[in-house]
Amino acid sequence: MPRFAEQVEVAIEALSANVPQPFEENEFIDASRLVYDGVRDIRKAVLMIRTPEELEDDSDFEQEDYDVRSRTSVQTEDDQLIAGQSARAIMAQLPQEEKAKIAEQVEIFHQEKSKLDAEVAKWDDSGNDIIVLAKQMCMIMMEMTDFTRGKGPLKNTSDVINAAKKIAEAGSRMDKLARAVADQ
Repeated sequence: MPRFAEQVEVAIEALSANVPQPFEENEFIDASRLVYDGVRDIRKAVLMIRTPEELEDDSDFEQEDYDVRSRTSVQTEDDQLIAGQSARAIMAQLPQEEKAKIAEQVEIFHQEKSKLDAEVAKWDDSGNDIIVLAKQMCMIMMEMTDFTRGKGPLKNTSDVINAAKKIAEAGSRMDKLARAVADQ
């Protein structure tokens, strides 16, 4: 979790600058992957202590063909200007190579999100605070991704920065809960 929080801070600093600074997107994706892996490992550990009768109830969730999509995506306007242009206008002017690279990263993110959603679907949201936090973090990350594509509820870079702060806060709470589970 500290690595994820560090990557969120790097992204916040890069987006907060008067002139947006580039940051390593792959590091951010890797840190997100670690959060996903941690949630999966906790789930496996919990499943190991369950009785066979309890495990039978989960058998219908063992499929890998989930099609879970963000339900928060809506078209918005971007009123934040960078050098006199909106972030979306700048995105539209990027070379095809850059757009392809961004699209590839977004696709990887969607795949990871689908895996996380499939894993989370196996758990009872109301009974597991860690999963609830992970789901909230995932939804916020999807909103941030949607922003880069010109969609979603986030309207400007300050909204993205606030969303990243929320992810970091939720990550800290998740870290505390995960440590408590691990100590048991």
